[in-house]
Amino acid sequence: MEEAVVRAITSRADLVQVTLYGVPDQVGIAATVFGDVASLGINVHPIVQGDTNDGFSRITFVVNQGAEAKISPLVDGWVEGKIAASVILEPNVASVAIEGSRLASSPELWALMFRTLAERGINIDCIGSSEMKVTCIIPGDRLEEAMSALRQSFVVELPEV
Repeated sequence: MEEAVVRAITSRADLVQVTLYGVPDQVGIAATVFGDVASLGINVHPIVQGDTNDGFSRITFVVNQGAEAKISPLVDGWVEGKIAASVILEPNVASVAIEGSRLASSPELWALMFRTLAERGINIDCIGSSEMKVTCIIPGDRLEEAMSALRQSFVVELPEV
């Protein structure tokens, strides 16, 4: 069986986090939100839907900073259409990720990533994961520090070009 290995640490700067609060726990809400976003040709990075509380949940996703102006008109429509009670656009966030093989079955690597950021006082706002990637959304002004710390913790050796 292949051993889990972190092969790269990646980042994205200049992102905007979009959070819909008070989202009714109803079939089709996510389809409406992301249909609206897709109709404008906006790429979405990690999507996180929070637990339902009293019949309402939270949906958070991240877009490139340049898409903020396109998303803004959707916000009023989502609130007026009762898709969300409120929507917050938070600019100047960034993402850091560890990438490799078998990450989904290697919680010790996730824990090391989270601990590395915590030890530097870097707050994780959202976490997204797949079999080969774990992504954390963090404050944009902490990106360089986060990348340096993660490189030290994982001692990633990049292939020679």
